[in-house]
Amino acid sequence: MEINKKRLVVTIVIILLIFSGIEIGIKNYFDGRKDNFTEDLNSGNYDLILIGNSMLGHNVNISILEDELSQSTGRKISSKIFYFDGRSFPLWYLLIKNRIAASQKSNIPVVIIGHITEPWTVANRPGDNVTRLYMAVDEPDFYRIRGTPVSFTDTIERSSSILFAREDVAAAVLREFIKEATIERYPDGESVLKKRFAIGQFREQAPSVQHLQPLPDLLNTLPAQVTGSSKTRVRMTEEDYLKHGFFPEIIRVTQGRFPLVYVDSHLYPANDTEKLKNSRKILGKFLSENNVTYIDLNQREELNNTELYADLAHFHQKNFVHWKETSNVSGIEINSRIIARELLERKVIQ
Repeated sequence: MEINKKRLVVTIVIILLIFSGIEIGIKNYFDGRKDNFTEDLNSGNYDLILIGNSMLGHNVNISILEDELSQSTGRKISSKIFYFDGRSFPLWYLLIKNRIAASQKSNIPVVIIGHITEPWTVANRPGDNVTRLYMAVDEPDFYRIRGTPVSFTDTIERSSSILFAREDVAAAVLREFIKEATIERYPDGESVLKKRFAIGQFREQAPSVQHLQPLPDLLNTLPAQVTGSSKTRVRMTEEDYLKHGFFPEIIRVTQGRFPLVYVDSHLYPANDTEKLKNSRKILGKFLSENNVTYIDLNQREELNNTELYADLAHFHQKNFVHWKETSNVSGIEINSRIIARELLERKVIQ
């Protein structure tokens, strides 16, 4: 009986040590992703801060953009890049408020590169702890805009990452843990996890936008805000939803310190509906009234060639011959040069 008790105690201790090690690993993994942004800005000299999702990370060649700007201005142009696949204004607001505005810098243009449905976005991915990493201790405006109360997981996730870590994050940490524990005998950790624990394929899945959520559907996901008394309630218009989203808060946070630019990425030409075109008019008017530079790439005919696109919102990586801009050039290169020239024409960079 005594032996069984000792075995139980030893087993519990081992389990606690394993979970503690993984918890530390996950915390370090998250810390490595969330930290140093403010410090990087303070320690570097940047001419641009670029923020976005795959519209930036996969549709823009930063070297081409910087080279185009450098040649046109006659000086070296450098940029600080923050992009997160599949995310939008809720995360960008937190990043700007808690990392960029917290820096000692000012007068650096902040250029957000997204697409037309995103200025209305207020929701996060379900269980998105990456978003929570950029939260301060208290985020009343964030939850007010989302229209949801602070949840239990929001409160404890940063102190107990292992409980809510996404599978891909947990797999990455476990893989690194095995690499270190086996003194790099299994450098990828994959074979051990598959053989011993039968979990995880660790396939690298490139994000791909197959379709954009129709704007009316997107608006229906927002909090059902109405104006007037219960007898005279008026449904919020598209303009109302825009004004109650995260964009006004981003404008408020950057006002007077960081000139703000929004780049609306070009969509696959056949999918640019009249509804989306009307939404751009609404967005353009709103941004003009708030002194935000609006660059609508859908106005650029150079990007109307359907052969340039891999899906609704992403360009092919490969080049195409016989195109107006130049020969043997990809949509990514055309897009990058156009953005650079737009920034110059709008005097964002001088």
